[in-house]
Amino acid sequence: MAGHNPMLYDLPVALGCPYTVHIHDYMWFCQRISLMGLKDRYCGEPDVAGCEACIALLGRKIEEDVPVAFYRTRAAQFLKTAQTVYAPSQDAAERMQKQYSGLTCHVWRLEDDAALCAEGEARLQAAFPVPEERVPGVAVMGAGRGERVRVCVIGGIGKEKGYDVLLGAARDAALRDLPLEFVIVGHTPDDEALVRTGHVFITGEYQEDEAIPLIASLQADYAFLPSVWPETWCFTLGLAWKAGLKVVAFDLGAPAERIRATKQGILIEADLLEESLNDVLLQLGRIGALKA
Repeated sequence: MAGHNPMLYDLPVALGCPYTVHIHDYMWFCQRISLMGLKDRYCGEPDVAGCEACIALLGRKIEEDVPVAFYRTRAAQFLKTAQTVYAPSQDAAERMQKQYSGLTCHVWRLEDDAALCAEGEARLQAAFPVPEERVPGVAVMGAGRGERVRVCVIGGIGKEKGYDVLLGAARDAALRDLPLEFVIVGHTPDDEALVRTGHVFITGEYQEDEAIPLIASLQADYAFLPSVWPETWCFTLGLAWKAGLKVVAFDLGAPAERIRATKQGILIEADLLEESLNDVLLQLGRIGALKA
């Protein structure tokens, strides 16, 4: 309940009313909210002492300045007395239950993945037939595209969503003159740094009803989710599928769970360095492993 007065924890009891809890992120036990530790990567969910050390070094992302032990004890009591606790994925439910012994966390999925994938397949078959020659990229990507592998990245790509991963990959692609380009359908904290590499094009922010046509029009080989925290759901994964793209993602969180279940993508190691990551992305594009 970041951003709200801590007295909110006592409100249901004061009103004498039942309540349910819907898990959105990991603020229930992580004062940095998204389990991001050193080097802006997944922390591994250490014990209380490890969390205190992390906060001392990196700081909190909540307004309260309270010890981790107290913070978790209060959350445990609030969750325990809830009528029902829901998580959007099995992965998120299991992470919550690992932290809070005895907690029952029910899975309430936010989208129907089978329907999303079916919609994408239908779109490929009808709405967006593949032309004889692929539409050129825009801006820097239009010139000399040749046989470049085109990777689509969707959404607002901040630290948690993999900005540093993407920047490292783009710089490596420039350094080695790789036939690899990234199209970001969305925005980042520093678009200019990415564009300067000559291997990135950024559309900028989009309206909800523009997303699918925009993604499809770019004719990427596949989509890539560079998120480095164990997301509890990830709506951009659904957007990629609806646009007819298969997806490469790190083997972490709900995206990995969903890709395994649908088989509409490939999972890769979460700790790959940019050189190895680019080698994998190139190989996947060249062999057509992610073509419908």
